[in-house]
Amino acid sequence: MLLMFGADYAGGAREARFARKMADFAKWGNAVNLQPEIEFRGKTLPDSVDPLYDRMMEARVAVLEQIARDTRDGLADIRQDVRDMRQDFKELRQDMMRGFERVAEEMKDIRGEIKDVRGELKDVRTDAKTDFRILFGALITAILGLAYVMARGLHWLQ
Repeated sequence: MLLMFGADYAGGAREARFARKMADFAKWGNAVNLQPEIEFRGKTLPDSVDPLYDRMMEARVAVLEQIARDTRDGLADIRQDVRDMRQDFKELRQDMMRGFERVAEEMKDIRGEIKDVRGELKDVRTDAKTDFRILFGALITAILGLAYVMARGLHWLQ
């Protein structure tokens, strides 16, 4: 458990480390003269004098630079994959459009054939009407003829 006073306070430990660093700087002479200056966005920032800190930061920066390179390479691969997929989609779309055009042509052919069948059905109906009239007339004639023969055979007619 952290206590809010004395050496147990987390801020106190941080202040103690800072005091030790300043004491180390004092051994080397004027600490201000030992810190090279870095220009960043119009402000002058002091560079670190701690060699361990510099080595750790160099390692961290190297890791970050490797991550950036890997990310750049990964993005290049992704971009190439997207280009390939776009090309594949264009080809697929063209194939589909050709297929749709063939289907549309087949539909036109089928519609034309359906019109032909309708015309033939009209002809068949007309022929069927004519055939029915002829057949009905023949049937009536046959019945009348049989009735005449029957009437003569039974001597109903002289």
